[in-house]
Parts: sequence; structure tokens; C-alpha cells
Amino acid sequence: MHLFTIKRLVSTLLLFIFVSVPSLAQYYGEVPLFRGSRGKALVMVNVDNRGRYPFMLDTGSEFTVVLQNLVDQLQLSPAVGKGRTIGTGNGTVRARAYNIGELFIGNMRMPTPNAIALPNRKDQSFKGVLGGPLFKDVSAEFNMDDKKLRIYNRGHAFDESEWQKLKGTKIDKTYFTVTITVEGHEIAAFVDTGAERTFINAEASALLGVNDGSRSTTDVGVTGGGNKTSTAKVFQVASFTLGDHDLESRKLYSADLPFFKSIKLYDKPAAILGMDVLQHFNFIVDASNARMFLKPRIGIYPSYD
Repeated sequence: MHLFTIKRLVSTLLLFIFVSVPSLAQYYGEVPLFRGSRGKALVMVNVDNRGRYPFMLDTGSEFTVVLQNLVDQLQLSPAVGKGRTIGTGNGTVRARAYNIGELFIGNMRMPTPNAIALPNRKDQSFKGVLGGPLFKDVSAEFNMDDKKLRIYNRGHAFDESEWQKLKGTKIDKTYFTVTITVEGHEIAAFVDTGAERTFINAEASALLGVNDGSRSTTDVGVTGGGNKTSTAKVFQVASFTLGDHDLESRKLYSADLPFFKSIKLYDKPAAILGMDVLQHFNFIVDASNARMFLKPRIGIYPSYD
């Protein structure tokens, strides 16, 4: 074959590859997204080619987590080094790291050399948690209507005629807050897809008059990732706004959780924005750029009470 013909064939082949394969710099892929108990967002994860297991998507977790029953089932080996203290919603717990091998969501390899083991939960709908190691490098679209998780590069340009962009405030590499408005008061809200409910801290509770006897409240127990339980006051608010979207009257939970201090939200009115609110939207979390995109859904969704 003539050299010129070979060069032209190679050039054509390279052009075909370039235009036919989606750029990994822009769009990694999508996988089915399904709902666990009490609104949890779950995906199936291939754990080192040893089986597929449901993992919860948790923007509030600093680590990749496996529950102890999966550690035992797969006989995972401990990682070198001592255990560590990690923060959960209700305080700190001692935990040990385990070698987990490669994790895949669909054909997308997750950057996680090891995982932190936490005690088994009463909720058996998931076996592990995908946290900071995933969200620090990508934008994640939680499309509740399409039942898809879509993964993009961080900084991907989303169509703002379709999505409302919320500019947030960065706390660290994977944590950020957006602004919610509750009965006319602006409150910094940490975006936490691992939280079933939306909580406010002591400063926000004082702002809303939760503890002065002017509101009707009910005490309930709440359990965090380390199976520690604390008490929260449940109360009704007349208005709640996220972005341009008014969710009207709804319940909030007042609890001065240790987690507020660990994410440096203990000296001003603050909230943990949970799935009881987020489920009303298709939404995109771009943690590394401290921004969020919203598209309201149509329908009425459970309150998980």
C-alpha cells in the first residue's frame, strides 16, 4: 500500500475515533439511580469484580465507607496503619480502613484505594457509601425523574436555561453550602445527600424561635453513621425556599449536632440540607466549584416521618 494512502487511512481512523467517542474530559457516563429507604440515593457498585452491591451517594461523607457486614462477607484485609477517628452526624467514632480494591460504577472506575468500615445499620438497603473521593473530582447529576446518576468533569458547562445555578460557599475540597430562606431568614445550608432530614443548628433555632416556647415542637431520636443517637425537636415552618423555589410549609429538625462544628458551621445560623428537601428536585452537585444546579420536579414526595 502506498505510504500516502496509509497516512490518509490513519488520519481518517483517528478522526473517526475523535468524533465518535464521548470525551472523558466532559462526560464520563450514567448508571441507574434508585431509591433506598427514607429517600436515600443509591447506585450499584462493582467491588473489585467480586460482586455488585448497593452504595449510598453521600456528599456529606469525607470517605468511601463499607459497612461491617460487607467487610466480613468479602473478607477484606485491613489497610496498613492504625484506625482513625471520623466525624458522623452525631459525633466521632473510631474506624478502621480496609483494602477494597477497585470500585466501578458501571464502567467508571472510582478513585478509592481503601475504605473506612462502619458498624452495620438497621437500614439494610445499602452496603456502603460513596463520599468525598467521588465528589471532589466530578459533577454528579441526581436525576430523580430519569432515575439516572450522570457523572461529568468538574466545571462542566450546564445549560442555565434548563437548570438554575446556585453559587455556594466552599468549606473544603468537597463540602459547600448554599443559601436557604426559612420564614424570611437566610441560612447557610450544607448540601448532604446522605441526610434523610433537614436539620438546623442552635443559632438557626434561636433565629426561628424554636426554644422560646412560641412554637409547637416534638422530640424525636435521630441516629447517625456510627449508630449514635441524639434528640431533635421537630417543628413546622410556614415557608422554605431553595433558589427560586418555594416549598411552602414543611417540617424541620432542630438539633445542635456535633457535625456542625466539624464543618465549621457552629457560630452562625446553619442547616444540613437533606433528602427530604432535595428529593423535590433533579439536581447537580459540583462540589469542587461550590455550586449546585436545580430543576424542580412535579409531584408530592414523602416526608419520611
